[in-house]
Amino acid sequence: MAERTIPAGAKCLKPVSARKKLDRGNSWLWDRVKNDPEFPKPIYLGGISPVFLEHEIDAWIAAQAEKPRKAA
Repeated sequence: MAERTIPAGAKCLKPVSARKKLDRGNSWLWDRVKNDPEFPKPIYLGGISPVFLEHEIDAWIAAQAEKPRKAA
């Protein structure tokens, strides 16, 4: 797997903060990480501490908003 770096000034979100931003639960978050190739993958600090880059989460949200919506 290619190594990723954190850009200068990027805000890192712990999983609990990423879940709050997305208003979703723990299972939903990790299901997306595992099964959605478009969903931002975490970076592991110190090998076991995952963080998500806020700008990647924001970009994913914006991409979802651009998708066609189902009629109610």
